[in-house]
Amino acid sequence: MKYTIQDLSEGKVALHYNIDDIKLLCKILKLAFPTDYTIPGGVAYYYKRNSNDGFWGSSYNSYNISVPIQNINDFELPYEFKWGDKILVGGNKNYKAKFIGILPDHPGNCVVVYDTGSIAINALNIIKPYIEPLPQVELTIEEIAAMMHLKPEQIRIKDK
Repeated sequence: MKYTIQDLSEGKVALHYNIDDIKLLCKILKLAFPTDYTIPGGVAYYYKRNSNDGFWGSSYNSYNISVPIQNINDFELPYEFKWGDKILVGGNKNYKAKFIGILPDHPGNCVVVYDTGSIAINALNIIKPYIEPLPQVELTIEEIAAMMHLKPEQIRIKDK
């Protein structure tokens, strides 16, 4: 079973950190424990400290860990939106919008501009990226040949 960052924050799994990417460790711990500003110490096992406080603890030995352990590379990071990304916003009905940025004072919220031109603040957990579908184009062999500066008999259509 692959555990999530949410599972780490709920104390269902511990994180095993054994690589030299301290930025990745800090990012995952900040996502799982947003109110804990403790700086991690490096190679160790990281876990939810207790059931109430929302802080992480660490141990250099796995025998102190009572939950399953997952390697840091097996945690999936959420998509990081960039300015101008096309996004869908909403629950039951999705609306197309453009991502503008995260609010510095409220990192769980972001500013979006809807296709209608209106601007809104939305929770990051309700937006997702989308890819616009390619338009359906119908062309004749003659039109394709003309675009490619070829004769129609030089065009062969293949299935993939």
